[in-house]
Amino acid sequence: MASQILDGGFGESRRAGIFARYMRILYLHQYYRTPCEGGGVRSYHIAHGLAEAGHQVHVVTTWDGPARRVERNGRLLITYLPIAYGNHLGKGARVRAFWAFVWGSYRVARAWLPAGRVFATSTPLTIGLTALLLKAVHGVPYVFEVRDNWPEAPIQLGYVKGSAYAAALRWLERLIYRQARRLVVLSPPLQAHVAAKAPGKPIALIPNLADPATYLLERTGMAASIYHVVYAGTLGYANHLDRLLALALAARQAGMPVRFTLAGQGAEQEAIANFIAAHGLRQTVTMLPQLSNAGVARLLATADAAYVGFRPEPVLQQNSPNKFFDALAAGVPLLLGVEGWLAEAVRQSGCGVVLADYNADCAALQALMAADQPRLQQAAIALSARFAKDKLVPLAISAIEG
Repeated sequence: MASQILDGGFGESRRAGIFARYMRILYLHQYYRTPCEGGGVRSYHIAHGLAEAGHQVHVVTTWDGPARRVERNGRLLITYLPIAYGNHLGKGARVRAFWAFVWGSYRVARAWLPAGRVFATSTPLTIGLTALLLKAVHGVPYVFEVRDNWPEAPIQLGYVKGSAYAAALRWLERLIYRQARRLVVLSPPLQAHVAAKAPGKPIALIPNLADPATYLLERTGMAASIYHVVYAGTLGYANHLDRLLALALAARQAGMPVRFTLAGQGAEQEAIANFIAAHGLRQTVTMLPQLSNAGVARLLATADAAYVGFRPEPVLQQNSPNKFFDALAAGVPLLLGVEGWLAEAVRQSGCGVVLADYNADCAALQALMAADQPRLQQAAIALSARFAKDKLVPLAISAIEG
């Protein structure tokens, strides 16, 4: 009987009884990625962890292909809806993609019911509408994961125009939080923000994951005389890469033996390439396409430092960016261009420098280059242990199971 309920079929566990602790779980994530695709793979690890724990998991997500695609892997089912999305899209195209996913994911989820739980992970906030519908119409409770402060981030960055629109999004945010069975957040300041929006609601703080098994490779390095700074992530406006390019220009003008590599894609990709060409930086700045997780690991194995930064809006200090934890897992010191909880972690652990602590970004880079490199690397590895995937994924599973 147990083997019938826990095998790859998706109808058997509708029964109750002794095996009721194993649930059918709908996992809603518009940007689900696998390690081969690159990008954030938090949901990949949590979804597989839920399946390995005995639950039947149905991930509903998107891809850029022409038609719906379905994959099965034991107790894990993944439905890919043909909804294109990327950081390069304009505001209108992004909004259309958000609403297309709300409707498409609800139709797929409704056809798969009954389910014991919905786990919806933002962004965008609109993904919570599918969870609300499934609760209101079909009585399925949901757990909502808040990855960053949306809609506050697009409001502060100027993407949301009009006070009425902003007020409506904030109202929707409160509604989604308050109707959830439990909330999951990725940083301490996000926890405080969400607690103020949904007083008394259970909140689990589970930061992003560090995965040394993937990223901690034998260091290959570049030439001993060259210091290598790497950025691997989204080439977007919020990531403040113009600051990194200005640092590259200043380092070249100062005659510093530094090379920079940027790997990724996004809305600022063309502007970055134009800046490099216009300022004659091709000898010291290299651009690479978005890499798989294994590709990022190989790149970090050549790095002496990893840049992580955001624009100085306070809301962006609440983020829990994958690239920060990937660098820690690889034992790569941080060149950090953001204040907040990440800066506190870097200062306390001694695994890098915070640009704000110096009178110029060039001075910060010089201080990092002059520091004891093995000590910095060991400090990064030690800090990554606080965020180890094998420790945090079970906490996420417990939060979802409730």
